[in-house]
Amino acid sequence: MELVPCPKCGAFNDGSATECAQCHSPMDAEPDAAAAAPIAFAFVEPPPEPEPPPPEAAVDDAPAPFEASPEIQARIDGLEAQIASRPTLPGNYIQLSKVYVEARRNDLAAAVLERLLAVDPGNAYVRHKHAQLTGVPEAAAAAPAAATVARAASSAPAARASAAPVRGGQAVSFQAGIAQRPSAAPVRNMMRRMPPRTKAIAAGTLALVLALAAVKVWVFPDTRVLVSGDLRAYAPAWSPNGKLLAFALDDGHGPHLAVYDFKAGSYRPLASAAVYDARSIAWSPDGMKIAYASAGTGDDYGEAVYVVDVASGQSKRLAAGTAPVWAAGGDSILMTCGPERSASMDDYAEMDWTPRFCTVNAVTGDVKRGAAITDYGMTVSPLVQKALSEKSRETATAAAAVPVSTGDGEFQDMTQRVAEGNARNIAQGSHNLSSELHARQYMEKRKASRDAARLPYTGDLMVTDIGSGSVVQVTQDGQAAYGTWTPDGSRILFAANGSSGIEMWTMNADGSDRRLVVPGSIRIADPSSVTMSQDGHDVFFIAPVAGDPGLAKLMTGESPADLHVLRVGERTPRRLENKHPFKQRFAVSQDGKRVAYEVLQGVTMMGGAQKSELWLMKR
Repeated sequence: MELVPCPKCGAFNDGSATECAQCHSPMDAEPDAAAAAPIAFAFVEPPPEPEPPPPEAAVDDAPAPFEASPEIQARIDGLEAQIASRPTLPGNYIQLSKVYVEARRNDLAAAVLERLLAVDPGNAYVRHKHAQLTGVPEAAAAAPAAATVARAASSAPAARASAAPVRGGQAVSFQAGIAQRPSAAPVRNMMRRMPPRTKAIAAGTLALVLALAAVKVWVFPDTRVLVSGDLRAYAPAWSPNGKLLAFALDDGHGPHLAVYDFKAGSYRPLASAAVYDARSIAWSPDGMKIAYASAGTGDDYGEAVYVVDVASGQSKRLAAGTAPVWAAGGDSILMTCGPERSASMDDYAEMDWTPRFCTVNAVTGDVKRGAAITDYGMTVSPLVQKALSEKSRETATAAAAVPVSTGDGEFQDMTQRVAEGNARNIAQGSHNLSSELHARQYMEKRKASRDAARLPYTGDLMVTDIGSGSVVQVTQDGQAAYGTWTPDGSRILFAANGSSGIEMWTMNADGSDRRLVVPGSIRIADPSSVTMSQDGHDVFFIAPVAGDPGLAKLMTGESPADLHVLRVGERTPRRLENKHPFKQRFAVSQDGKRVAYEVLQGVTMMGGAQKSELWLMKR
């Protein structure tokens, strides 16, 4: 049946029709210029007659013999053996083909791919590679395209009708084709080919790995040891960027200041130093240097402050004194200076024995002495250039609560230690003995507050301006103690007696804007352990927990208590549990996400000191 287009609308009609079935116009009417143009069909020439097959290749056209080194030939033989054992595995064929390509024998490479196509004719990748090697278009690519055309023709009613428009009085046939990419090679499911025993072993192994990961995450969240061995590691202090951790190390070869590198996963000693606690260690703002207080020389009358370069380990003495704090710019250090030497060492009467605040140039060591220090345990804020101290009031209740050991026996021991020290004269020895008595009393007062429901003594907080030396008492009720600066140095964190127990507050340096951060309903085992995160959102502290007192004594030297964290504004703290049930000496990283803590080992080293390790945990 012939189809002819309507001259008006272009719709196809039977060749014998006199009227268009679509627009009812006469089939012999003149074409309408405004009407839609009829669909144009590409003329398809009839396919040419197939050429006769080429004659068989002569004997002279046979492939040249393949010559290769013994190594390449051995590789070829091995691949051929693997193909013989597993003829359906395409990888061996492809590798053998690459060997021939590297040897510049594309003919042999194509022959290998033809062998693969004989066992895997649907492999589109191999057909594509074969076409690249031979330059012959992919013959198999037409098959999927023709199949697609056939499916499309069977589903479309318009395509099922044989359309043969008239062209020059002769019926012309037309056809449509759809371009299609070769289908990808099927991906084999390796699990289907595994025997049941192998599947069970694989599933069991995966389950065990997941279980161990769950235990690590939920029971021991990222807990690992940093420093251990026949040594004592203590007083951790984080670098500003959190990549290094400074600490005091005693490994039987003398005390050292050391640093742990988290990227390298190891530590190294920096300088010889007898560091007392973490307050004796101060990182520079850029994290390149560390200032630390250690035993001084014979002319220092006690401790001296040193600076060590972290990269090179080069250390130098700055000045006699202790408690170093870097200024905000990082070019100078604020510290408490020791006695100032007179021009003549024999004239000790001219010696300035009064402890003073000093500003020391970190490069040249030039010392500028400032205001006098009247109280023990002052801490300095480099942000506001002020010092914080505690002034206790000796009352009958306080004296009974603080059992300061100043009996004859202990006093004689302290006197003996001072006499065996580096005092050069009576004035210096008297000063050293007074300082040790003051320090011992201060520590005894702090120790007496452990596990107490209220502060064991009355006291107030004093703020000293380092530049002018003026002193302001910022609390007036005698119910404040354990003052320290927040990590950024902008506010004061302190303990106070509340209606339900010891509370922790913050306030400005002038005593204004007081804010409650830990309510008295939360029991704190050691008020001196309380610290805040750098952003001021979290409070870390030691709180009593249930546990074995003997084990707690072995690990911490104190009663059962563990590290807790409380979000400011909330009422329920969270215990930071891990494999160590008791953690009482710790340091929090700048971002507040990691905690380094000390664990006692309950055994002693060769020199008699108790072993301790440093561990790391993530919140």
